[in-house]
Amino acid sequence: DAAMDGSPNIVSNSLKMVSDYHQRTSADTLLKHIISLIASFARDKKPTAQWGSERAWEQVSASDVENHNLIKYYRIGEDTSLVTEPFTAGVDFWTTTFNAAMRKQRKRDNKHKKH
Repeated sequence: DAAMDGSPNIVSNSLKMVSDYHQRTSADTLLKHIISLIASFARDKKPTAQWGSERAWEQVSASDVENHNLIKYYRIGEDTSLVTEPFTAGVDFWTTTFNAAMRKQRKRDNKHKKH
């Protein structure tokens, strides 16, 4: 018995090889999709070589950014999806917090200058 004499178990090695092959194939497929997407963007000035469940990649305008509209990102993986970006709310929180702290500090500084 191969498992009893210390040599590798043929069945488990075969399953591992199949699993490794599947992972490589998935990664290779994803890489090909990404390369096609980048090439289509360079060629067409917009990403046209899309795949997966979500095929509409929404353009972001300057007014979307200026007005702090929630922007959707195209999540790229074996499948694709549009996801609302989580960063704006965090940036707004820290900007507001920082500005409030700076106002407090200026008030303290002005108070000390008067004395």
